[in-house]
Amino acid sequence: MKMVFTTLTFVLSFFPVAFAAPAPEDLKKAVESQLHCGNFIRNDDQNVYLGFGTDAMSFVGTTGDLTPAKLTVVPLLNPADAYNLTLNDSALDLVSDGQKIYVLTFSALEIWDLASHQRLGSYPTQRLGRGMDYKENPTGLIKFQDKLVISHGRLGLTIFDLKQNAVVNEVHLLQSQAPKEGMATAITAVGNRAYIAMDNFTLGSQPWQASGFHGVVTFDLTTMKVIDEVDGLDIGADDLATDGNKLFVSFGGLTIWKYLLSGISGAKLPRVERRVYQFPDGGHPVGRPVMDAENFYTCFIQKTAPNASGYKIIPRAFSRQSIKLD
Repeated sequence: MKMVFTTLTFVLSFFPVAFAAPAPEDLKKAVESQLHCGNFIRNDDQNVYLGFGTDAMSFVGTTGDLTPAKLTVVPLLNPADAYNLTLNDSALDLVSDGQKIYVLTFSALEIWDLASHQRLGSYPTQRLGRGMDYKENPTGLIKFQDKLVISHGRLGLTIFDLKQNAVVNEVHLLQSQAPKEGMATAITAVGNRAYIAMDNFTLGSQPWQASGFHGVVTFDLTTMKVIDEVDGLDIGADDLATDGNKLFVSFGGLTIWKYLLSGISGAKLPRVERRVYQFPDGGHPVGRPVMDAENFYTCFIQKTAPNASGYKIIPRAFSRQSIKLD
């Protein structure tokens, strides 16, 4: 769920690649060993990954100079051995596959080898043949077999083939609402089904005119076809996550809506199971988190001291029960 809890991007996309889940105490120790957090927390059975960089919500295009950013890799067995990789651009999301990691930035997909700490390549995530316009930038990704499926703002979805290292398909979502436009703001998956958060890009030209679709699109990863377009989210949904049974929708990290995943079908979303809006220490999540059966691991913005005016963003682990995600 892209919980932009300030202007950062928050996305609960859970465990995009299948792996043996680490023990919650090991994951918590690795996450909280770091002093700073940014755009996301991801993990596999070997490492925790923290991505940093400029806020995606203010990103306009890829013209001009890119701003290097860092990715912190924290080994689960020995968090003290954490190290940084320097990216060409700000990190948005990540999936891992053995010794390779695929890092989505605002402008490209960077592929890295963890054994050598070397970048293997940087590839476009779209086939525009030009710089991206406002809200056309990528927002999240999942891995399915030998493909990466990337939610790409106003462009919908793009399909990146890992054998060819190239975009091989584009899926323009919600074409039936033309000339109104939507934008894919987040993606998560369970099995062969992906769930994409869609917000409206086009508003009605008059106050009484309806805005574009804002809801959840269900996408079959085997056939690469849309299954459902389920309306009913408030405007501003910017992140999604699932634990396999529930779907979590973030609204800037200030509120998280919880649904039963089995109810995400038909024309309208079902009743919200819970709205979570109270977080500890006067703060709230930022960036994209991960979850396991016990904890919620997130970048968290909070005051530097109880009565201070300044804020800090740090990685934290909260029990799911304590913040009512269960």
